[in-house]
Amino acid sequence: MTTLTMKEEKRLEVIQRVFRGELTVVEAGMVIGVSERQCYRIKARVTKRGAKGVVHGNRGRACKHKTKEKEVKRVVELAKGKYEGFNDRHLTEKLVEQEKLEISREKVRQILRGAGIASPRKRRGNKHRSRRERKAAEGMMLQVDGSPHHWLEGRGPSLCLIGAIDDATGKVVGAMFVEAESTWGYFRLFSEVFSKHGLPQSVYADRHSIFWTDREPTLEEQLKNQRPSTEVGRGLQELGVTLIPAGSPQAKGRIERLWGTFRTGWSVNSDERERKPHPKHKSRSSAISPSTTANSLSRPYPSPPGEKPTPPRLKEPCALNKNALSLRITPSPLKARSFKSPNLLPLAPTPISESMCMCC
Repeated sequence: MTTLTMKEEKRLEVIQRVFRGELTVVEAGMVIGVSERQCYRIKARVTKRGAKGVVHGNRGRACKHKTKEKEVKRVVELAKGKYEGFNDRHLTEKLVEQEKLEISREKVRQILRGAGIASPRKRRGNKHRSRRERKAAEGMMLQVDGSPHHWLEGRGPSLCLIGAIDDATGKVVGAMFVEAESTWGYFRLFSEVFSKHGLPQSVYADRHSIFWTDREPTLEEQLKNQRPSTEVGRGLQELGVTLIPAGSPQAKGRIERLWGTFRTGWSVNSDERERKPHPKHKSRSSAISPSTTANSLSRPYPSPPGEKPTPPRLKEPCALNKNALSLRITPSPLKARSFKSPNLLPLAPTPISESMCMCC
């Protein structure tokens, strides 16, 4: 027994009127919305097969592009096991690269939702917020931030990943692990980034006490009409890099979203946690092109001929936490002269046992 849809019943009725001579084939084609030639085909099928002639030939057939049930079960097992916590896009990449399963992102989404596996990222309602345009060229602005997290996945202490991303291209220009955000950590990060990529026009950071201070200005600062600054702020200012404080985490959303990408696909070795992250399930990401075709606007990292650049350093010794065991402080030459390049910056205090300066 063949069950007809409303559309098919209408077609059958029109074709029967053609048989009865009430309509011509041209008129019937206009009524059912097909060409004259197609109407002749339908009429011939009805003549040969009866009412079944108006039924589409693909009804009841399985699509040749349908994903096999075996592959569907495997995707669900991987999503609950090996790749647990991966978002839909990241999981699709891993299925193609590691598991050799050529499945589209939309199909992966349908399989996971059908199996009751929700996306790890909560979708929020749209909020009215004016989005700041990216800078026009590479080197105009770096966004910097730190992300404390259990990067060692329970194999060691909780670490903080500090990094920098170019605002115009989204390229990660530097990142390293430290025990906590500190002045020393950012000096090390800036030293590597500036040496490799040059000095940016500006740095966009949050209002952490490392970058921003609300203390009252000293008498010397009042006489010079200077706003109080931290050691990092002072160093960037003397290098000619503008420090821009962000008003909210959303304001520097590009680097905030980067931490989410790293947390779902990166881990590190406990014996190398102070150097750089090591990819476990690295997500594919590529930098975008800036809105202008201009070259990078970064300035060269200045250094005397034949000498390696030295990292930015503390101008004055600062208070340390109670866990510090001992320090070696290098005297500051800035009392005699102001540096015009990173090579003239005094060395940061070198801890014999790792300790973190949290006061600036």
